[in-house]
Amino acid sequence: MQRRTAWAVKERRRVGNWSSPGAGKTLAGVLASRVCDARLTLVVTNFAAIEGWKRQILAAYPGSHISTVLDEELAQRREGHHYLILNYERFQGDARTRLVQQLLAAGIDLVILDEVQMVKQRDGFASQRRETLESLLEASTGQNPEMRALVMSATPVINNLQEGKKLLELLVGRDFPELKTKATVYNALALHRALMHYGFRYRPTYEQEVLTTTVTTVRNDLLAALLEAQGSILQVEQALLGAKLEAVRTRFCRGTLVYSLYVDEMIAPICQYLEQMGLSVGIYTGSQKSGLADFLAGRVDVLVGSKPLSIGLDGLQTVCDRVVMLSLPWTGAEYEQIIGRLVPQGSRFKRVEVIVPQVVLDVQGDRWSWDHGRIACFQFKQTLAACVVDGDIPEMARINQHVLLQRSREALERWIERVSQGAVA
Repeated sequence: MQRRTAWAVKERRRVGNWSSPGAGKTLAGVLASRVCDARLTLVVTNFAAIEGWKRQILAAYPGSHISTVLDEELAQRREGHHYLILNYERFQGDARTRLVQQLLAAGIDLVILDEVQMVKQRDGFASQRRETLESLLEASTGQNPEMRALVMSATPVINNLQEGKKLLELLVGRDFPELKTKATVYNALALHRALMHYGFRYRPTYEQEVLTTTVTTVRNDLLAALLEAQGSILQVEQALLGAKLEAVRTRFCRGTLVYSLYVDEMIAPICQYLEQMGLSVGIYTGSQKSGLADFLAGRVDVLVGSKPLSIGLDGLQTVCDRVVMLSLPWTGAEYEQIIGRLVPQGSRFKRVEVIVPQVVLDVQGDRWSWDHGRIACFQFKQTLAACVVDGDIPEMARINQHVLLQRSREALERWIERVSQGAVA
């Protein structure tokens, strides 16, 4: 896959690498820069992935020059191979126009957009960072017709077909009016063909066995709290958190990753619970990322995090072989990204455990569960997103979050009516 990436970037100039998490896309980008003899390679990535890029570049080519700050003299230093690594946030805000001017003055030979779904566009409105990067690619190509671009993402489509179409437009530099974004199988397959025309997808056979265990706990005592919480998805998740923690208490140990999609009144109670067990805890969320380094270095036992865990992290596979999903993501793509952080090439574990607690209300075999519906949202592998990236025909569309909440409340009301003749306790 790395060789194919390098060849494609050299010969075709603009390429998309849609390979699965853990396939080795970072090394593919590094190799491509050398095969193309790029004197200045700009890597734009997630902030947390910068150190991983630095390690990968130096491991492959120890003599490389790496910068994370753009200075005025970079354009003059053309001896050797230089890598400028910037995070996506640099391309938004008041300084973005000046940044583009400086990059154009430096003379870029190759632009690598890592985790390019971070500039996805769901509707007709483009973010500042997307507009800035579009303008940089267009101006760089006009300045240097030999300039190359490599965009990389295991999840070019997460929510809708518009995302995949807009990523293609960013990569190729033109509109695709023939690609329609209504969620149909025909449109998804058309987008799949376009993604494969301008790029490719490699799905490695992971050596690690992934063992998924659903831990079910019956908690009829939560009925009142769940009834009160049914107006908000977050409140439902908060109401179930304590029961889930108790259900998987024996599964927490050193080297465990704990995931929660939601943060407010979720991360803090999780950390407090684990610390009361005698475990040391690190945190990795959108606003607090200090725990990752401590976890990788073995200074803390458990890493508790949210959605940023799924994006561009490397190194977890060396210290972690277990993930507890206390609050699940909404899409199969995001779920696979999290698991993919633990099973990339080079993992030191033969087996990875995925623990999913599920709370149910049960009276004489009559059951209700919010978690069952949540799990069903991503357990169907043949979703619209899978149709786009792998060409699989979907069996069902992804369930809308708010529709699921409404169905959950209606199901709970029906459950209460059915068991009203007996005791619910």
